[in-house]
Amino acid sequence: MIFPEGQAVEAGTLSLQGNGSIGEDDGATRLNVNGVSTLEYGDGIRNSLPIFLRARLNMNVSDGAAATQSGDFSYDIRETDPITFTKTGAGQLTLSGSQGYIGLTTISEGTLLADNFTGSVLNTGGTFSPGQSPATTSIGGGYTQQAGGTVLLEIGGTTAGTDYDVLTLGANSDLAGTIAVQLINGFTPSFGDQFTLITSTATITDSGVSYNLPALSAGLEWTTTMSTTSLVLEIGYSNDLDGFRAQYGLNPDGSEDALDWSGNGIANILYLAFGLGDPNESDFDRTRLPSIENESTFGDYALSFVQPKTNVGLDIDLTTTEDLTSSFVDIDSLGSAYQPVQTDPESLDADYERITEHFDFVGEEEIRFYRIEVDETE
Repeated sequence: MIFPEGQAVEAGTLSLQGNGSIGEDDGATRLNVNGVSTLEYGDGIRNSLPIFLRARLNMNVSDGAAATQSGDFSYDIRETDPITFTKTGAGQLTLSGSQGYIGLTTISEGTLLADNFTGSVLNTGGTFSPGQSPATTSIGGGYTQQAGGTVLLEIGGTTAGTDYDVLTLGANSDLAGTIAVQLINGFTPSFGDQFTLITSTATITDSGVSYNLPALSAGLEWTTTMSTTSLVLEIGYSNDLDGFRAQYGLNPDGSEDALDWSGNGIANILYLAFGLGDPNESDFDRTRLPSIENESTFGDYALSFVQPKTNVGLDIDLTTTEDLTSSFVDIDSLGSAYQPVQTDPESLDADYERITEHFDFVGEEEIRFYRIEVDETE
């Protein structure tokens, strides 16, 4: 299909279907859009003709279709009405040419892949992703993403713009909706890897953006940091049993949890349970170990132990027995006379708390033995 010099879309809809290329031939140089128009691209369409905008343009790619516009966009600077471009349809459109117009680009549905924009971009309900991933995509204006929009960024290594996508913004931007990340080229992130995915020379406003991030190896987790000028993702250890094993080199299957690497009589797993630090180190804060002492304020004695504030994949139970020849049982399974008369929690740091249980065995056998049992949650 050939557009000779001077051929134009005055208004209405131009539908390009079939699987083929459209480009310069026999004097064709560009497609002029003189009135508010819609270009419908079928699956496999590749248009290398530049598009000259004198009016608003919609480009529609239907569901399941993928098309490419490699010709540059330009516009008539004499026009006083706003010249905008809108991606419609549920299909995928790739803009690989230069976007040399300063008007607003709107993504209303489907997927738009592009390398750069001179103007601003508004994503109301589609997916926006750099077109030559991984790459650096520049938006000369701002990027506004509403609740229904998604920006998809790909990570295939640790070098910005070469191994992973970077989006650079030149004006105030407002982000809601979803920021999605996809791993490519078989890349597996490691602890400490950091990715600066978005940067801005102006201000970024977080209006409740959510994240759709790929699964990582056991014991690792994503950390997202959105500032007023950037979005940084970093790989850290998860705050749970898998993360503990990964951080200190224990086998992921738990076969080394009960070992005593430090040689001080404390099993490796208890370092996580009581917040003792590195299980390879024999020195630690011994006040974090369970203790029992006589008291008179609430009853006969007080038993204290440290535990994580959140679920880290461990079951920590207080058990008891009358004598060491009998089995230990969970204290919760005994009658009310054996329950603590008061429980006092004390925050130690961001991750751990000390629990003090006060017991008063009035009229009951007062000699008892206690044990803190720690097991992996099934």
